[in-house]
Amino acid sequence: PIIFSTRHYQKGRVTPIHWHNYLELEIIKNGTARHIVSDKDYEISQGSAYIMTGKDFHSIISTADFTILNLAITRGSIDEKLEKYITNSVGKFYCQLDNEQFSYFITLFEKAEKETGNEPFYAIIKKNIAEELIITVIRASGNDVEISNPPLIQKAINSINEHFLEQLTLKQVAKELFVSPNYLG
Repeated sequence: PIIFSTRHYQKGRVTPIHWHNYLELEIIKNGTARHIVSDKDYEISQGSAYIMTGKDFHSIISTADFTILNLAITRGSIDEKLEKYITNSVGKFYCQLDNEQFSYFITLFEKAEKETGNEPFYAIIKKNIAEELIITVIRASGNDVEISNPPLIQKAINSINEHFLEQLTLKQVAKELFVSPNYLG
């Protein structure tokens, strides 16, 4: 459910626009590329880090050879509150790590990659490292403030985020929240 991997891309490689049904954290270890996320275009280089949800459509175009560290996290694999925080804040977790943060990130990532099913407690260690890396990116992006929408609105946002690939109506969401469509609207 939590996969740490290192990927190497050659200059000129284009990863077509796509999305995932899991959370994804990536950091550029070296090299440069363009990262297109929904309607935003980023120049990424060593220390660029971001978190994406299934609602983030993205593409990568390598402008030079580069290496990317990828962390793929299936639903339910990390702390529930942390997962909800990420999925309720689509597209907000993009940052440039400073040298100290970058070194720390690389050290933790490499430690997690070395953990195997042969080690005692390897799954717990990978989960803990994944959560720490996620929180590092959230804090570095400046988006570590709790969401302050009124409870009903936050529940509506959660419902929409959970079912965004389905054809949702105001009536369906209102019914799930036990309010009238006019009130929710």
